[in-house]
Amino acid sequence: MRVLMYHEVVADRPQEAHAVSVAQFKAQMQWLHENGYTVVALSQMLAARSRGARLPRRAVAITFDDGYRDNHEQAWPVLQAHAYTATIFLVSGLMSQTSQWRAGSLGQAPLLSWAQAREMAAQGVSFGSHTVTHPDLATLSAGQAEHELRASRADIEAHLGRPVHLLAYPYSRFTPQVKQSLPDYGYQLACACPTGYVGATDRDLLELKRITLLAEDTLEDFGRKVRGSLRRRLAWYRRVAGGWYHRWLSPNRTG
Repeated sequence: MRVLMYHEVVADRPQEAHAVSVAQFKAQMQWLHENGYTVVALSQMLAARSRGARLPRRAVAITFDDGYRDNHEQAWPVLQAHAYTATIFLVSGLMSQTSQWRAGSLGQAPLLSWAQAREMAAQGVSFGSHTVTHPDLATLSAGQAEHELRASRADIEAHLGRPVHLLAYPYSRFTPQVKQSLPDYGYQLACACPTGYVGATDRDLLELKRITLLAEDTLEDFGRKVRGSLRRRLAWYRRVAGGWYHRWLSPNRTG
């Protein structure tokens, strides 16, 4: 099974590395349809593993980090057109505000409201935690990390009226202690996004690997990522080694 990670889906040409245009997103969802992929919810994967059941051979899950307003306005109509589901990880303390954890103009991207999240939840979208304020969990004290994880889950459950057991680590960063504590806080699955990862998820549900989709990806790139092309992976790492990834993420990190 592949797990895809998106952030923003914008109407015009993306101005930021982790955004894709709505035209790109439409083409990518059509590619999944034409190539026989079945979109499943992360909760379906959890249920299948608990029963020892098999997922469809070409299963893929679609996730969005941060919970941008455009997930409702741009991405959701495309998903609905294909009857696809998705999971959106919310920064619970900043709903209806902006991505203020990001530097400069990147910190002005509007986020979903609770009303928009409830509307989407009623139509089959799943929601998980991306903490309260989007901190780097690896830099927090144990007490601070616990607050970010417990309070976010409680906020989302209170506003959406359904249990929350899914987490995405901000910036894909955490410590072994944070990871080990997640079941105590009610989490059953936690998503990461290792740099340059292309391939299927493994069996570690508290460090579930995802494939990052970027503004620069062509449709051919998308296909290679979903299929797990080794050539694409090596090309990615060459760019990382040259500093490309760090120029995009620092100091304006997203995740």
